[in-house]
Amino acid sequence: MRVDTGSGSIEPVWIAEPGLGATGLLRVGGRIYVVLRAQARSTSEPERSDIAVLCAKTLRELDRWRVPDAADLHSLACDGDTLYAVSTGTDELLALPLDGPGRGTVTWRPAGATDRLDGHHLNGLLLADGELYISGFGPKPAGADWKEARDGFLCRIDGPVLRQGLRHPHSILELDTTFVICESPSRLALALDGRRSDTLPGYTRGLCLADDALYVGTSMGRRRSKSTGTLNNLAAPGGFAVEGACALVRLDPATLSLSSTLSLAAYGRELYDLLPL
Repeated sequence: MRVDTGSGSIEPVWIAEPGLGATGLLRVGGRIYVVLRAQARSTSEPERSDIAVLCAKTLRELDRWRVPDAADLHSLACDGDTLYAVSTGTDELLALPLDGPGRGTVTWRPAGATDRLDGHHLNGLLLADGELYISGFGPKPAGADWKEARDGFLCRIDGPVLRQGLRHPHSILELDTTFVICESPSRLALALDGRRSDTLPGYTRGLCLADDALYVGTSMGRRRSKSTGTLNNLAAPGGFAVEGACALVRLDPATLSLSSTLSLAAYGRELYDLLPL
């Protein structure tokens, strides 16, 4: 959806066959690339990951292609003619041609990743000063599901780990001389220099700067895991304590204090990514 942050007006963006939803947005020139978690057409077909290409001016779909060998594709970044995408379901960062369909080349995997499965739940991706940064939940706890993960991280690809011990980190944003990341079930946006937001109204995921403000997306709690299909008890210890709200939250970028909240509950339960237009 497109939101006018001045007036608060909301305009849904129509996409043919959106499947299970969008899990990444990136603008490159006059085009917007959208990661779509496409619905399998039959029980014998594996779930697909597609990238839709929209006109940045009209938001009409111009092209779409499937990404072979990817599983549960997430966030995007671009460097020149190369599009980078996170294949969450295979613990891989893929390099793809920017101008059309092509098989992805694996360019990075987290230390300890040996199998093509979701063992670290990679998700957020950012290109800053020519370097790629990625976030993930960390190694999946043995014998437990992802809601028990407590060793999330933000690191530079083939470089240092900038932050460890995060709970379900998502969405990386460069802010002045530091980075901001969402610690999702804690309902926070955290800066690496120690600043943190007020407690926000839902599971935080999605960050962008626009209109001299920092915007954060919040989502309702998920009763059923998308990756495993198991039922989450939102009130259980270690689970998500509240349902939360689907909303767009405005923060002061200097203090990370909450300025305003715009409810998006009429349009869905969850947000993944934000993109200034």
